[in-house]
Amino acid sequence: MNNDPMSKIGNKIRQRRVALGMGLQDVCDRIEELGGSMHHSNLSRIESGKQRPREKTLNLILQALQCTLEELFMLTASGGGLSKATIGTRKLSLINDKQVTDYITSNNFESDKFVFTERNLSLKAFALDITDESMTPEFNKGDAVIVDPEVKPEPGDFVVASVGKESYFRKYKMREIITNGEPAFDLSPLNDAFPTISSDLTQGAKIIGTVVEHRIFLKRATKS
Repeated sequence: MNNDPMSKIGNKIRQRRVALGMGLQDVCDRIEELGGSMHHSNLSRIESGKQRPREKTLNLILQALQCTLEELFMLTASGGGLSKATIGTRKLSLINDKQVTDYITSNNFESDKFVFTERNLSLKAFALDITDESMTPEFNKGDAVIVDPEVKPEPGDFVVASVGKESYFRKYKMREIITNGEPAFDLSPLNDAFPTISSDLTQGAKIIGTVVEHRIFLKRATKS
């Protein structure tokens, strides 16, 4: 009989994943967000005991499952411990600036990229992948921001706004000018090489949502 607890690690990982309501790909997406890389087939092999994870891989899996190794064995021994609802883990669509309008206006938008959060956000909250340098040096290409359309912006907040079908990530500034019964506002970049958008001069400019979190990735993970 094998008394090595690590021989049971795969089954413990599977139990914890199921208790959180996460699929194999959900865990792999979370690992990528943490800066690692794993294919769902490799995770399946680990769970079935056909492959033993290296220390670095195991640490990433534990981070994705929001527990330490000791907690993993304690939680699974008690039937999974905390439920998905208790922990509050939620998957948000990670989209780019070209997809924002479709995401907001569609009830059937499907993204193939996600980030995870424990924040209590509205149903239409999403994560925006930063793809240009308009908000450098504070926000860089490859970073992501979490945006909640239900949060009303205050002056100085960062927002995502749209002009027609185009969307922009900018800093929000109210102005004293009234346009169509509403206060005008400026959408300012942090990089002076990009233009400021003024709502009184730009037809159709509107705020989509307020940035509530900034995710900085030290390196971009690559899938093998």
